[in-house]
Amino acid sequence: MNKLTDEVLKEKYNKLYKKFVNGDFTEVIKECNKILIKRKHQNFFNLLCVAYQKTGEIDKSIKVMNEALALNPNHPNFLNNLGTCFYMLHKFSKAEKYFKKGLEIDNKHLHTLNNLGNLKRETYKIEESIKYYNKVLSIQNDAVATLFNLVGIYRISNQKEESKKYCKKILELNK
Repeated sequence: MNKLTDEVLKEKYNKLYKKFVNGDFTEVIKECNKILIKRKHQNFFNLLCVAYQKTGEIDKSIKVMNEALALNPNHPNFLNNLGTCFYMLHKFSKAEKYFKKGLEIDNKHLHTLNNLGNLKRETYKIEESIKYYNKVLSIQNDAVATLFNLVGIYRISNQKEESKKYCKKILELNK
């Protein structure tokens, strides 16, 4: 019998993650779907969701996250992923709803905080955006993606000295 033990799942996940990083999204989607038929596991829901996002199949990504949320409605990664789907569709109020629900569960969820910062930037709420980015850095001061976001937001808001400050932090991290 081909049972999906935790050890087997871990091995399969690691192989699929490598394929994901290499851009083989079609293979990741095919294999994740096969695995999820046999065993509903959060890592494969997340990987499948993001693979669908990478291929532009946002409706399928939403469907996957809704299925995952039906099994675990309080999973911050699922809520973040669903928020990201709606963000990608430019349905910002719906995206914000899912991001904020995720933060009610885990108010230090770095990806959700960063995504909310991106959403606020996208909707021209610069100060709110900076607030979310700074919250990320208060939790993890070497969050490079967030540092880049701050460089960009200070640059577009003509705050060049602040932008330079975060550029220097990025350079220091990459020594």
